[in-house]
This record gives sequence, C-alpha cells and structure tokens, in this order.
Amino acid sequence: GQQFSLGTIKPDASASFGAGVQPSLTIANGTYNISATVTYTAQSGKFVSQNTTIELASLINSPNIVASIASASPTNLYTGGNQTLQVQIQNIGLGTAKNVTARFLNAPGVNVGSTSQFFIATLPPKNLTTVSVYVSATRGASNMSSLSLPVSFRYYSSNYAQNISTLQNIRLNVQNSAVFNITSVSGMLTAGVAYKPLTFVIKNTGNEEADQISLSLQTTFPITPVNPNIYINSLAPGQSTNATFYVGVDPGGNAGSYPITVFEQWRQNNGAADQEFSGSVAYYATVSGSSGNTSSYEIIGVVVVIAIAGVVVYRMRKRKKGAKGKEAKGKE
Repeated sequence: GQQFSLGTIKPDASASFGAGVQPSLTIANGTYNISATVTYTAQSGKFVSQNTTIELASLINSPNIVASIASASPTNLYTGGNQTLQVQIQNIGLGTAKNVTARFLNAPGVNVGSTSQFFIATLPPKNLTTVSVYVSATRGASNMSSLSLPVSFRYYSSNYAQNISTLQNIRLNVQNSAVFNITSVSGMLTAGVAYKPLTFVIKNTGNEEADQISLSLQTTFPITPVNPNIYINSLAPGQSTNATFYVGVDPGGNAGSYPITVFEQWRQNNGAADQEFSGSVAYYATVSGSSGNTSSYEIIGVVVVIAIAGVVVYRMRKRKKGAKGKEAKGKE
C-alpha cells in the first residue's frame, strides 16, 4: 500500500494527495472502490483510526483508426503505371489502440505490391505512424471513372475488451494515359532463317494520345532481333498501326511458341515536360520446323534412288551382254 502524510487540517478545511494506481489490462467502464485507512489525532488529543473507501471511476475510451495519403511518388498515378504512397495511419479516437493490423487490398483497377500488411503494437490517441505502400493501376483502369485503395483495420481497445474491425477506401486520383496492346502478330518463322519480318499490330487502348513512341523488341532463344527498335510519331486513343521487326531464327531451334516482349517508351501531353512514360506487352511467336532439313532429306532420297537405278541398269546391261554371249556360242 501507499502512505501519505497530510499534516494539520483545520476545521472546515480539506487536504488532497496524489496516488498512483495501476488498473488491470482488462478493466471495464464503471466505478471501483479503493479501501483506505485514515488515522489522525483529534484536537482533544484522542487518536482515531477508521476504514473508508475511495471511489474510482474508470472510463475506457474507444480508439478509431483511419488512413490517409500524405504524399506520393511520382505525384500522379497514370493508367498502366505505378506509384509509391506514403500512407498515414492515425488514431483519431479517445482511447489507445492495441495490436493494430493494417492490410491494403487489391481492388478493380488497382494492384498492391508484395508488402501490403503492417503491424502497430500500440497507437495512442491523436498519434500516427507512416507506412510505404506500392500500388499500380492496371491497363483496364482507363475504362473506370474512379479508383479506390481498400485498407482493412483490426485492433483492440486498451483493455482488449473491444475487438474492432473496419474497412476504409482511400480514393486514388488516376490520370489519363496511353495504353499499348498487341492485337495480332503475323510472320512465318522457321528455324534457320536469317532475316524474316515479324509484324505486330499495336493499338492504343488507353484514353490519351501517345507521342514520340519508341518500340523495342526483346526475344528468347532461338529468335534474335535483327532490328530491335522502331519509332512511331504518334498514336491516338483507339488507333492501330503496324510495327515490323526483322528477326533471325537459330538453326538449332525447335518448333514451338516462344515468348517475346515489346517495350514501349513515349510522351503525352498531360505529363510533365521531361516525363517519359514506359510499358511492355508480352506475346508469343511461333517457330515451325526448318524447311532446309526437309529439303536435305528429299535430296538424299533422290541421290539414293538414282544410285539404285544406276546399279539396276548396270546389272541389266551386264545380264543382256551375258545373254548375247551365250546366244552367239549356241549359234556357233
């Protein structure tokens, strides 16, 4: 227990003291009595000791956790692009929050990076902490009027009596952007060809015109680009154009489909003066078996047939000569 000395208290006067108490972690709202013993010497000289109770009111306020975007890099999020958000997680309630779990979720048009869940052991009232969240707007986001980033919270009140779960949607401001898609690929590739055209139909499926477009082709074995870069002046939303790359195919390549990637770089009017946009599209190119191998088999077959025919003719001629010799001897 604790002991306090209050000195002399005159009639109709009072005295106060401060005492520290340690409530239980599971204490609930209500009134609690604390036992105390008061001892004093009366003016008459009599020593007095009596028990009393001190009422203690307990009020456990509820926490309230919310999230907001403090900053973003880059400043604007474009369709098909990505952004790193600095998100503030704040307790705007009157009670302390314990064991806070914040989880950022994928949503239509929005994908969240691999680090999407955060844990905060204690968050007192009016306090906040900042977390970094990587997000990307999908290529299909150009058809959506607005995007939201959902974040789910789960936490406890300070006495762990309240288990609170909430879901909040953070509005994302997404700018228009060009989006490139490959709608078709044409070109017959066979193993062993050294210079063969491969034509892509490139379409801007976004909602912003692209200017100063640079396309580069990346392939895997057995396909090798001969001219890996193409320049296009501009491409309006909904507009398509042909992009022809020339490639070679290794003679040792097997027939099949091989992944190819077209990387894009461009500028657009709603970007900063020195801002360059980029993206990529994956596709497959089909390689058939080498026609050269087939021809060689045909040539070998022809040679064999001619050789066999020569042997047969030679033997037939030899037999005819032998027969004529026998016939001549018979006549003699």
